[in-house]
Amino acid sequence: IKGNYSRSLPQKSFNLYTRKEYGKEEFEYDFFSGKAVKAKNGKAIKKYDGLTLRNGGNDNSSAFFRDSINQTLIADRDFAKQATTECIVFVDGEFWGIYQMMEKINASYLSQHYGVDKDSITMIENGELDEGNDNDLKEWDELCNNVGNGSISYDEFCKKVDVQGFIDYFASQIYWCNADWPQKNYTVWRSDAIDESNPYADGKWRMAMFDTESGQGLYGSQDKSFSADQFKRIRESNCQLSKLFNGLINSQEFRYQFTRTMMDLSNQNFAADRTKEVIDFFLVE
Repeated sequence: IKGNYSRSLPQKSFNLYTRKEYGKEEFEYDFFSGKAVKAKNGKAIKKYDGLTLRNGGNDNSSAFFRDSINQTLIADRDFAKQATTECIVFVDGEFWGIYQMMEKINASYLSQHYGVDKDSITMIENGELDEGNDNDLKEWDELCNNVGNGSISYDEFCKKVDVQGFIDYFASQIYWCNADWPQKNYTVWRSDAIDESNPYADGKWRMAMFDTESGQGLYGSQDKSFSADQFKRIRESNCQLSKLFNGLINSQEFRYQFTRTMMDLSNQNFAADRTKEVIDFFLVE
């Protein structure tokens, strides 16, 4: 069983893991009908050592599919996100309901999607080390602090971080007004095995997106509404991602790139007709 708040709900979320002692090291199936693809060649991913069955999270008793809708709308953006599909779950023959089946973001996911050596991967989730070593965590902490206090330049930041992916990620979360972010629900990763033939094996930090549903008017609360000031929330926060954004926004080059990206997302990814089409797909008659 997985989740934080959602553990208290009658319908639970699950992580599914394969184990050699269970008879199979990986699931071998295209669970997402070709939507989960390798970045290098666009081929469908058909092997998984883990999956997530999600109960909609904070959205369980509302629209349920907010996160799936969000992930679908930004599927073309260059940061890690989860392919998603719908399924019906039975546990020992007992009906547990409709679920979101989603990719599980872990080292195997990153290796499959981006062609990097699994042993070279560092992952930091909510400021804590998930994969890698203490030196990796120290470097990430120092980067956040140095950007926040203005002790490194924007050019230097660009050498350490995939900037366009970072901006795509931030612009999306700000647009949705995700109130459970940036203080939590974030993951950064990198591969330290440099391979000039692979643009994702360059040692740069990259973002991974998950749990985006705590916005878009959820519960009818002001802090999640379209009129809430997400920029103010970030300015007043001292979390790691806020330090980065608050430091970077002082750069005219960053502001220009961020503004242009936000406009592109608004006019393309989140255009009303496109958003309505995705929402309609998830409607249950």
